Amino acid sequence: MSRSRPATTLALAALAVTLSLPAAAVELRSYGAAPAQTPWGKIADAFAAKVAELSGGKLTIKHFHASQLGDEQTAIRQVARGRLDIGFFSNTATSLVVPEYGLLASPMRSIPSRRPTASPTSTC
Repeated sequence: MSRSRPATTLALAALAVTLSLPAAAVELRSYGAAPAQTPWGKIADAFAAKVAELSGGKLTIKHFHASQLGDEQTAIRQVARGRLDIGFFSNTATSLVVPEYGLLASPMRSIPSRRPTASPTSTC
């Protein structure tokens, strides 16, 4: 127990110093396969601008359009590993990391319709 006490004290001292320092600006890296002029690219840019506005410039997002950092499969793995901070991905790419997400792209023919059907004798 005596070995862990100096480590704990040192960690608490480092935390205290860190909390007393003014917050530095942070830049996050964002990925998107869509080119900048597409609706998806414009949404990513608008998101980055809104984050910068709401944070007073303390948090900014640098968005890489048009698969500049590689294909979707590579980029989503980089997000999962912490090498990229944010990503705008398709269902297919996301299902590589979270297989259950692929259900969103599956056909829904096997689910019966629960909507009532009109009776041939009804008058509307």
